[in-house]
Amino acid sequence: MARSFVSANGQYMSYVFSSASVSPVSALPLTLAVWFRQTTQVSARLLEISNGTTALGVAINTTGTGSVSARSVASSVANQSTSSTLVTNRAWTHVAGVFTSSSRTVYQNGIAGTANNSSSNPSLMTNVTLGARYDGALPTNGQIAYPAVWNVALTAAELLQLASGASPLTVRPQNLVLFYPLNTPGINEVGGNYRTGEVHVLAGRGTTGYPTWAVDPTLRTGIRRSIPTPNTDPTTARFSAVSSSKLWRNAVDGGNHTGTPVDGDTVCVWQDRLTPTASTLTFSGTQGATASQPSWKSPGAMSAASLYFDGGDTFRLINNAQSANQPLSTLFSASTKTAIFAIRLTADGTNLTNPYDNTAVFSDSSGYFGLHVKTSGGTHTLVAYNWDGSSKSCSVTVSLNTDYVVMIRQNATTLYLSVLSGSSGGTRADASVATGNTSVLTGTPQLMKNYNSQQYATGYMGEMWFAAADLGATNTYLSEIVATWLPASTATNTNMLLMF
Repeated sequence: MARSFVSANGQYMSYVFSSASVSPVSALPLTLAVWFRQTTQVSARLLEISNGTTALGVAINTTGTGSVSARSVASSVANQSTSSTLVTNRAWTHVAGVFTSSSRTVYQNGIAGTANNSSSNPSLMTNVTLGARYDGALPTNGQIAYPAVWNVALTAAELLQLASGASPLTVRPQNLVLFYPLNTPGINEVGGNYRTGEVHVLAGRGTTGYPTWAVDPTLRTGIRRSIPTPNTDPTTARFSAVSSSKLWRNAVDGGNHTGTPVDGDTVCVWQDRLTPTASTLTFSGTQGATASQPSWKSPGAMSAASLYFDGGDTFRLINNAQSANQPLSTLFSASTKTAIFAIRLTADGTNLTNPYDNTAVFSDSSGYFGLHVKTSGGTHTLVAYNWDGSSKSCSVTVSLNTDYVVMIRQNATTLYLSVLSGSSGGTRADASVATGNTSVLTGTPQLMKNYNSQQYATGYMGEMWFAAADLGATNTYLSEIVATWLPASTATNTNMLLMF
């Protein structure tokens, strides 16, 4: 999305970190990037990082002659790289500046301008300003979209990737320290540090009004909603920051296939993406009561690869090095746990009295904790279940052949179930019930099968994420999976991958 800035009204947006010690952009190297479309040629700031004075900072700019520049100022001495190609008014242009202590280079639509190699090393920078200088001077006249900052010098190839329409979240996500999707109507915008999850508000300002929110179909169709590779995608980087976190996503392990997998290929092992080593935890169809294995499905109805379970397939959690079943305690603690699943069910569940006896998306082999599917009179419900000495469950109604992201949270007092659908850009349903600690953690986690019977679920699973922590009532993690797994057509409010 974008914000429209009117220079005559002095409009801009800004945020100031409390000190340089907490600012993720306090020192070089940095890479700044935006999409922008100017209405008229003006000398203006597009994105600036500074110390709140004119003496220290870096910025990407437009000039009154139609070029763009990357400008660095240290000790009040300015050094600048300028593009040789002029910007076309009312056309979307990608502008980036790469700043190190010894050089700065501007990139216009992925093409480098002449580098400036003078020494310039601003530091102690705390001010983030979009559409103007820190004090509102040099305001932009036009639209700005997808501003982002990395704490590294991106390569020419990476900048060309951004200029070709890749989301900032797919380029060096581990170094993406500021990103503002600009997808929030209203005065202010929410964004922040992708590495740490810190969220802050970019405040709208102006002598008259403030930058207005805009949906631009031309830019939206130009930005690719790309699906990252399993070990480098932004959700992997973000989720790995949570202690004890484990993630399975995009279904297929390269080591289990020769060449490119095709629909119907049997998948034997599904590895934890956060620690993909020889001793990693895997979900495998070669362990347990059945050797049935799901098949691989390419992106299609879903925008990421998934596993298809045909009603007779299951996976159990094993240690790849030991080839031994692993207990539920491998994933969770008795008192705190979070499990997230991206699923599409295609067949009815069972209709049994005890929640733990029904078909399961996830269960342990002892039946103490899980996510079950119950169908009664044509109504389908997902049931979160926990045994704390007695049976505790809560449920949410769902539909077949519909994509959902489901989160179960449990702490020592409450069991929560949240179900998020992309069918209207993100509709969430919640349920909860009082509960205590899970009584037994010795059972083996398993997918798409009840704890001790032949009650198999039928459908697709795109990814899973587990942690021995209660993440709280937030859409953050749900939304990230929605944005990378549900179809692009059902995530109309995200366009690019969601962050906050």
